[in-house]
Amino acid sequence: MGQVFPTVPKLLSGIKTMDEQTPESHGIKQPSRPIESAVVKLALFVALVGLVAGLYLWQASEIAVTGRRIEALRQRRQDLERENTELLEQIAVEGSIPALQERAARLGFSPAAQVDFVPVTAVPRDTMPTLRGQWTGSK
Repeated sequence: MGQVFPTVPKLLSGIKTMDEQTPESHGIKQPSRPIESAVVKLALFVALVGLVAGLYLWQASEIAVTGRRIEALRQRRQDLERENTELLEQIAVEGSIPALQERAARLGFSPAAQVDFVPVTAVPRDTMPTLRGQWTGSK
């Protein structure tokens, strides 16, 4: 029966020793065909183009998302401005003199029939610091 496995010397016959290697190879197998390096260059180029295209698409999608966020914020601002205007109108209507008189009447208040003024002869001195004298020049 023949040997199924090659012998060790047969296996080692393809390996060059340090003395047998040429200075150009330094133990590294040189490409046997120039087409292999062209394929590698083409693959690297395609990968680079794919990376640049991916980055462009990512950037474009981020710009679109940011644009939608800005538009949503603008719409929210318009809604808040409209609500603010409505609230100011409501305050103006409810704060008017006729509306306040009507509400006071519903609460049981009535206009004073006679107004009495109380004379005040001794006013305590204001001890709180104010800016009153700053504008008029007096203290």
